[in-house]
Amino acid sequence: MPFALTEGGFDAAAVAELIAASDLPEDEKALLTAAAEGAADAPVLVPPVVAQIRAALGY
Repeated sequence: MPFALTEGGFDAAAVAELIAASDLPEDEKALLTAAAEGAADAPVLVPPVVAQIRAALGY
């Protein structure tokens, strides 16, 4: 699993790149990218957002 997808190593820009490179549908990519950007501004959101993105990407 990429370090950017861990709670301690969360990096919204790196996560956005992982999402963009995935085979997910475009609407899901947009939703997950927005969630990652929101978590970057609100650290309390990092754990649930990281879990959601990991699940979507199969990690």
